[in-house]
Amino acid sequence: MIVSMLLLCAGISISAQNIQVKGTVLDEAGQPLIGAGVIDRQSRENGTVTDLDGRFSISVSPESVLEVSSLGFKTQLIPVQGRDIIDVILQPETTQLESAIAIGYGTSRKVDLTGSVAVVNMDELQETPVASVAQALQGRIAGADIISGSGEPGESADIQIRGSRSISAGNAPLIVVDGVLDAVTSLDDLNPSDIVSISVLKDVSSTSIYGSRGANGVILVTTDVKPDKKSRFKVTFKSTTGISHIAGRLDLMDATEYATWYNMVALQKNPSLASDPCRYPYPDPAALGKGTDWVDVLSQIGIYNNQYVQISGGNGRTNILASAGYLYNKGVVIGQNHTRYSFRTNVDSKLNKWLKLGVRMSLMYHDVDRTSAKVSGTNTNAAIFITPVLGEDSIWNRYSFDDAQGIVFNNPYKSATSITNKADKWNLNISPWVKIDFTKNLSLNSNFTFTRDNNLTYYYSPSYMPVAAARKQGGTASRTVFEQLRFLSETTLNYSTKIRKSHMIEALVGFTASRQTRDNSYVTGTGYINDSAMYHKMEGIFDTANYHATSDNSIKTTMSVLGRVNYNWKRRYYLTMTARADGASNFSRNNKWGFFPSVAFRWSIMNEPWMSNAYWVNDLSLRVSAGRSGNDAISSYMSLATITSNKSSWLFNGKYLLATMPEHLANSSLTWETTDSYNIGFNFAGWRSRVILELDAYCSLTRDLLLNVKNSQVTGYDTYFDNMGRTRNIGIEVAL
Repeated sequence: MIVSMLLLCAGISISAQNIQVKGTVLDEAGQPLIGAGVIDRQSRENGTVTDLDGRFSISVSPESVLEVSSLGFKTQLIPVQGRDIIDVILQPETTQLESAIAIGYGTSRKVDLTGSVAVVNMDELQETPVASVAQALQGRIAGADIISGSGEPGESADIQIRGSRSISAGNAPLIVVDGVLDAVTSLDDLNPSDIVSISVLKDVSSTSIYGSRGANGVILVTTDVKPDKKSRFKVTFKSTTGISHIAGRLDLMDATEYATWYNMVALQKNPSLASDPCRYPYPDPAALGKGTDWVDVLSQIGIYNNQYVQISGGNGRTNILASAGYLYNKGVVIGQNHTRYSFRTNVDSKLNKWLKLGVRMSLMYHDVDRTSAKVSGTNTNAAIFITPVLGEDSIWNRYSFDDAQGIVFNNPYKSATSITNKADKWNLNISPWVKIDFTKNLSLNSNFTFTRDNNLTYYYSPSYMPVAAARKQGGTASRTVFEQLRFLSETTLNYSTKIRKSHMIEALVGFTASRQTRDNSYVTGTGYINDSAMYHKMEGIFDTANYHATSDNSIKTTMSVLGRVNYNWKRRYYLTMTARADGASNFSRNNKWGFFPSVAFRWSIMNEPWMSNAYWVNDLSLRVSAGRSGNDAISSYMSLATITSNKSSWLFNGKYLLATMPEHLANSSLTWETTDSYNIGFNFAGWRSRVILELDAYCSLTRDLLLNVKNSQVTGYDTYFDNMGRTRNIGIEVAL
């Protein structure tokens, strides 16, 4: 009895420590939130949800802390402090519709856009353990095709937005990083951990502010990070490690099965083999066993290792961000490796109320080892080169049923382990900028950008490779050195005003100028006997007839004048008008300039007075846009008659002589490719943006394609470069 009384008293004591807390959970408009979670932070298993009137009741300790949450709202932590009635008002989270997103030369809310712009969910991207930004974007953008050819580590992906428009002038989108054009040549030159937001401009209304540069779409990348107001500096470290392997395996014949099949084929061709089994190509197939599984020989477990550190902070006047990253990615095929080092620094400083300045600097280095484990040969014998009866050291392959015939070949394993095939890539970008606020409504932005790209490729196949040794031809070496320098200056003047609280006007005018210089040299030779020197001593060759060198240099300059006006009335009716005139040096004298206008309209039905009771609708709007863009992505001097030199075209007295000759015909009428585009879109968001639907239908017609066309051979040239042909793209995009 004494024990029972003690337990009863203990239970009464414990129960007395808790209190019953009641209350309601409302949104910012005072409406009850149904199904909001209320959890005791001291005991995560103790929780409840609000009813149809937003009310809740929970038994907790007087010193406990309640965690109140609801989808689409910011979570709140509320100390109980002995209270038995607690009412909570949750504030909505900033949704994708309300948050500021990057557009050409500015920012805008998603609900205010007149064009077709896709915004990537960066939280999901950061959680994806991938080596490049392009891999992370695959399947996340409606209308964007992101394809990686071979899948080798370090290989750049091919990106197309709304299909291919051009045949010779390129279809790659423009990449803009922190407002800087040409900051990188591909998304591989960005560390995914540096990225804060990505916007993809798809229709002509949103891309026309970039003129010919945005003809194939624009990818806007933002790396800026605002400092934490609660602390001066913040350090972030991320580390990711993983492995990869070949996902699927083909069910291939082993050596015994292959030899049995081979004998059956031989018997069909020569029935007399049945009388003497010893004459079969493989008299005893069972003795061969499993043979060589070339998938096992050529594959390996891939390793992914990514390290990233970032330091950011500021004092309210000067903000600094610095980051460094290291990536090592070993592919699933032997010989594949990719190492990447990245560095980035962003500095912003507000000197006074009207003057801000800063600088963006980034450096990226790629070290790529490409595999040479490739099957060579024609369609009829390529597969035979990796039959299971051949081994890792095999150099002779019998490709016919006659034992006396065969071929020397470089088997894939020996190629992968002996041939050097690598690339080194550098990207350096420096962009200082300044912003001057003349008034509250008028400001000037100016930036200057310097970008340097260096691509170096090296290849060496040693003299002891089976084919080279059999032919006594020595080793084969090649090296390519590519350097590109880009200078870009951009200045824009921005004005915004609001008239009688109903009319909102934003205007932008600007001027840009750029200069691009390319240097390229290529050297190759066959007959090297010093394998240790590889491609480092390209002059060490006996027969100069097997030594070839080419080089070229090109300069391209551009100049642009641009303007844009955005107008909206009570956020119901939006109008955007954009125009840009581009001049490019790679067209003929009378066709260097092109003019590219666009216009777009948006009707925000959600903001109509008769929609005021539809509180569950966050966005309901129609968009339409039309405009013209151009494309100048061709090599310099294509409109001019150029000359070239070589030592392999003219043979006199048994020797090749140096010859200089015209390279192609001039074309004084060569002009821009032009694309007329039309887009109609529908946007819907409801239930606090839990459901977001975007529909777009588009049509684009590209004319005056820049092509090599057939020419009469009486001119001495088979082809010449001209404007000819057209393409048409029609599509529907759905994003849910």
